Amino acid sequence: MKFSVLIFLFWAQSTCFAQNSVLLEIHAPKFKNGTKMQVYESNPFIRRAVNIYDLEIINGKSIKKIVTGKGDRFFVRFNQQDRGIYLEPGIVKINIPDTSLADATITGSKSDQQMGQWLTDWKNEPIYNSTRYAQNKWFEKNSKAETALLKAKYDSVKVIYDQQLVSFNINRIRANPAFCINSILLKNIMDLVPKKQISDLYERLNKDAQGNASGRFIKYTIDSLYANGTAPAFVQSDTSGNRVKLEDFRGKYLLLDFWASWCIPCRAENPNLIKVYEQFKGRNFEILAVSLDSERKLWLDAIKKDKLPWVHISDLKGWDNQVSSKYVIRAVPSNFLISPNGKIIAKNIHGKALIETLEKILQ
Repeated sequence: MKFSVLIFLFWAQSTCFAQNSVLLEIHAPKFKNGTKMQVYESNPFIRRAVNIYDLEIINGKSIKKIVTGKGDRFFVRFNQQDRGIYLEPGIVKINIPDTSLADATITGSKSDQQMGQWLTDWKNEPIYNSTRYAQNKWFEKNSKAETALLKAKYDSVKVIYDQQLVSFNINRIRANPAFCINSILLKNIMDLVPKKQISDLYERLNKDAQGNASGRFIKYTIDSLYANGTAPAFVQSDTSGNRVKLEDFRGKYLLLDFWASWCIPCRAENPNLIKVYEQFKGRNFEILAVSLDSERKLWLDAIKKDKLPWVHISDLKGWDNQVSSKYVIRAVPSNFLISPNGKIIAKNIHGKALIETLEKILQ
């Protein structure tokens, strides 16, 4: 599986003290001999499954040695079913009484028990159920006017949901400083909390929580993707095959824009980007677009149709684009505003906020 070399090195080199092995025992007495299963890691650095382990049930049992940190999230997959599990070194047993993973019980992992208790407690919060209700009503088949109204109601409830989730997770982290899942709880609220607070909470995590996959992800994000972090270096080919590097733009303010030809919101945003580019292009400002396309013709046709005059790069690997991997892009459009010395100024800045920021720094 190919992904960003930089992230791979960061991920691999920083695990020397944090990773050990778990002996995973699966007991499935109702499964036929030769039944195939998989266990794979859900790693926050990468969009798809990594560290895939193949298992085979023989006489109702399968045993597999798996490399993991303390509290890393994995999934067990069987017959198009997936069951999440949080592993830690030792012996972990999964008992599947019938053929449904939903009925499986897990023993031997404190992290899995702790996450299960967190989920139970969070589901008991009134805001959880009210948000689910608002979301379900929004998703129902309604007229356009009703749908717009229901979405507005959901959005207002979701604001409260996010606020309470932040408080809930922070309180859980502070109340249980020894829990390795604290890095997961912190990672899940990173986009809702200021950098300083995330950094302070990260420093309070124990070494095992800092060393598992979620802990390393938090550290990488703090150092490289938050404001004042050093923008990760990269090199990728433009539409003519020329190699373009981030350092080629040193000395200029750069809007690093992630998009794709198939992304409707991206295409809708392009006219606004053109206006920004025309307004500031002669004032030490450039745009560099990274496409998450996988088909060259669609990429080039979109550039031509939308009349995008700035530099475009892509490796045509879709979501596996190496630049997007380094910048941990989970959705498009996304962007980073980068200073002349390669520091992150802002993330996902659009419209009026982008124009006001550029007017301020380019005056």
